[in-house]
Amino acid sequence: MDLFVSAVVPTRRSLPEKSLLAGRRGGSLIRKMSERSLVKKISTSIKLEGVEEDGVDSDLESTFNNSNSSFCFDPETHNFDIDEEDSFAGPSLSRVQYIQSTKAEQEQLLWEMAEDKTTAASVLPPFHRKELEWDSKKVLGSGAFSQVFALESIKNLNGEHNEKLSSLQVESRLKLFKKTMGKNQNSLVVKHLNRKLLRKPKEFKAAAMDLEREAKILALVRHANIVRLRGVTLGGTAALDSGHYNDYFLVMDRLCDTLDKRIQRWKETFAPGVTTIAIYAQQLASALAYLHDHRLVFRDVKAPNIGFIESNRSNNDAAHTLPDRLQLFDFGLCRSLPSRCFHASHADQETFHMSLAGTTRYMAPELMQGHSYNVKVDVYAWSLVLWEMIEQEKPYLEVKPRHFQQYITELEIRPAMDGRKWEHAPAALKDLLKKSWAADVDDRLAMADAYHKLSLIIEDLQDSSSFSTSTRSARPVEPDETKATADLVAKLPVSVC
Repeated sequence: MDLFVSAVVPTRRSLPEKSLLAGRRGGSLIRKMSERSLVKKISTSIKLEGVEEDGVDSDLESTFNNSNSSFCFDPETHNFDIDEEDSFAGPSLSRVQYIQSTKAEQEQLLWEMAEDKTTAASVLPPFHRKELEWDSKKVLGSGAFSQVFALESIKNLNGEHNEKLSSLQVESRLKLFKKTMGKNQNSLVVKHLNRKLLRKPKEFKAAAMDLEREAKILALVRHANIVRLRGVTLGGTAALDSGHYNDYFLVMDRLCDTLDKRIQRWKETFAPGVTTIAIYAQQLASALAYLHDHRLVFRDVKAPNIGFIESNRSNNDAAHTLPDRLQLFDFGLCRSLPSRCFHASHADQETFHMSLAGTTRYMAPELMQGHSYNVKVDVYAWSLVLWEMIEQEKPYLEVKPRHFQQYITELEIRPAMDGRKWEHAPAALKDLLKKSWAADVDDRLAMADAYHKLSLIIEDLQDSSSFSTSTRSARPVEPDETKATADLVAKLPVSVC
């Protein structure tokens, strides 16, 4: 039986989506609309409106590809467990073009893709809801707008939906199917909208558009510290025409942990050394610098949006196994800067009028005040995440939400860097934090600069600790010393090409 929700609609036989979603105070009656009818109406509204907002996403693909990122991904310089198809540094437009193209349009692209040596590895496989199986009762993660489930199986790939696909799409689907079998089973997740949002149709619509935007951005980016998009919905958000809220979804790599949960365990058990924390912060900085070089601003950098993925690759010494690497996820609030910003370096020099977005605790002063802003809002939030990893506490816990703006923008108070947890933090690291959370945008570091400064700090930490270890007198090694040594060999280098 359909779940019924209340919606405000006009009495006319034709039900304009604007009236349905926005509501009208006078001359309308409230009636109950079936879930399927409501989802169909929202789907129609999305088609009419599109996903543009703030005037910055209308030319996402060209904006991204016209940039010249120095933070491109070169797997030869990473000790990561990288798939073979990850070996190219730049994204292919064909991945985006294939998401919602018709079969005729896809076939038209084939010869262009052949010129560019595009293979199934650079085409996102599209799936229909009936071709994927997941247990809707086993939620891996849940937020205000979406939920994540473990993908249990891919099935019926030779069914009726196969006829709508190009040969390249068929190949990419089979490739992912083979990849997820055997030891790699349960390595993927499905993300779709939260059903509870249907109680507020406008929010459901906004969330669907954000999820569509997230798919387009993740189809473009390719970085070791950004979650991988593995599959998309056949037909895009038009799949919601079926009336089923979960017929539009994304297929992504499964993360083994999130930073907020890991920080909580550190607090309850044993926290890693400052070197390991600095390396995690370095990986996050690399991902953000990569986005900024491509004129993308994330806008919601915080511990719950940072995860870890298992890595099977290790160094020559078996004791130096790299257990995981940090990955940034949840790109629903990510936006591209206006196309007038033609050079990547301008992304942190010009400011732009965009909507208020993010989590208040991590908002930069200019964003909190409603001023124009740029990619440096991510630098501010990054500095708070680094502080949070060292302190094992959320920043500004003592401040009530209604006092955030006065505390941060007027009084310009920042988290304290003293106490026992900061004993081993070098002065250079504290100085880096101060420059990264500066109230004045012009004084705040660019993400690439923060990355390079942190890299030097990590080198100094390793050199200092290595010298201390080599000069230690012969005696039994204490447990905490063993942990400190493990921190030294846990470096996951994030190089720039």
